[in-house]
Amino acid sequence: MNRQDKQIAANIEQTFKSIAVPQSLLDFADQVPDLYDQQQIHKSGSSQPNVERRSTITQKRMILRRIAGGCAAGLVIFIGSVLYSPSFAAYTKSIPGLTTPVEWLQQVAENIGIQNAKDHGYTPVHPVSINKEGHTFTIDNVFLEGNELRFMFAIQGPQGTTENFDISPSDFPDTPGSGGGDTKKISDIEELRFIHYKFELTQKQLEAFLAKRPTKLTFRIGQRGMNESFIMTVPFDQARLKAEKETTLNTDLRLQQKDPAIEHATIKSFSVYPTRIRVNIEMKLTSGYQINFARWADDEPYLTDEHGKKYEFENDSHKELYDSSGIISLDFVPSVYFDKQPKQLTLHLKKVWLTDTKASETVKVSTTKFPQTITTHGKTYTLTSAKREYGHWFFDVKKQADSLSNPFEGIRFELSPEVRQQMEGNWEWEEEIKQGLEIGDNGLIIPKYDRSTHKKIPGQFELNIFAAKQDTYTLNVRRYEDEIPLDIHIPLK
Repeated sequence: MNRQDKQIAANIEQTFKSIAVPQSLLDFADQVPDLYDQQQIHKSGSSQPNVERRSTITQKRMILRRIAGGCAAGLVIFIGSVLYSPSFAAYTKSIPGLTTPVEWLQQVAENIGIQNAKDHGYTPVHPVSINKEGHTFTIDNVFLEGNELRFMFAIQGPQGTTENFDISPSDFPDTPGSGGGDTKKISDIEELRFIHYKFELTQKQLEAFLAKRPTKLTFRIGQRGMNESFIMTVPFDQARLKAEKETTLNTDLRLQQKDPAIEHATIKSFSVYPTRIRVNIEMKLTSGYQINFARWADDEPYLTDEHGKKYEFENDSHKELYDSSGIISLDFVPSVYFDKQPKQLTLHLKKVWLTDTKASETVKVSTTKFPQTITTHGKTYTLTSAKREYGHWFFDVKKQADSLSNPFEGIRFELSPEVRQQMEGNWEWEEEIKQGLEIGDNGLIIPKYDRSTHKKIPGQFELNIFAAKQDTYTLNVRRYEDEIPLDIHIPLK
């Protein structure tokens, strides 16, 4: 909180007359009579949905995601203030029982760039919260930007029960969606669960929806294992939406010079939305390849302006792998939509990771003869010993000196699908597997860990092959999350 916010918070503690009411709350107050007439607000003071029952739920329409976050039905305006005004949020921390939800909800909003938009008075869709069957359901942070519908779905209820609910936008059935969230204990008996959703709409879907001049957005909420669902609606006015500002660039990144699997990479444009900055990269890869722009947090792309301010990569919006060709969109927060400055943004790309979905080489390994040397993809390894546990072979691996600092080799060893199929039904192998837990990192050369202490053993590496017991194997080898340094800094102009 800055100095001004601290002063405002202090004033609030002295007198309620000092509370500055955000414009979004005034807008909402203007809508209250209409909401009452539409039966979205009842005399009890809580906002209730139009409830619709049906005997079956189409699973394809219910995107199963984990959610958290929530608020009491009578606190819709209050939570709008918390997420809108940092000063008001600071004051609410002194109210018993609200400290944790307030801090948490505000942190979530900041992480997705929404708080910045609200700080500038932009709340295109107001939150709705209802009480139903012992739970409080909230839909908040609703933004329709570009061809994406984003919103926060939150549930507050008894511990162990909030995972059972799913939500989907009824206005856009069978639309692919994704989301991420968490669950937080807020008392001895209650928990708070939220998830931030993103649904990718087609241009045709969006145009058809807006052509109807809709006055609400409709969401269907169902409970896993139950054949019933209900409807929640939130008021919608497309006149309140702000259009993105797009700049065409066509800047060649020249990534083909970094790796031959990247045939073409061009920044086509960047778009400034109220909640995020989106950089659109046209990419063409060799057939069968995939690319990842953000594997590790320290190596994520980012933007800076001429004043040195950093705009963080919004990882929640990023698909882990992108296939051979098309447009890759990278999102950054906060947005500069409402700012007169900056005049210049620069994109910083540290690294990318390439994966080949098809094997291009093979190697033969023995489980009885050591040491043995294998060479693949220009790298040489020495297998010094092997141990079998729980249906896996664990080979001790000696790496080249110049690759000791890199914990991952960027390649994967695998049995061919035909060999794997032949091994299915091998009862001796199945008995081995039953004796222990499934072990990950199959086919990767990784740092070796002490299995009793789970601590890394310095300077030692191992290769794990999950297979029925044999003396020798022919393994396919392909590039897998192969790290490609870039160190590129491109002005967006």
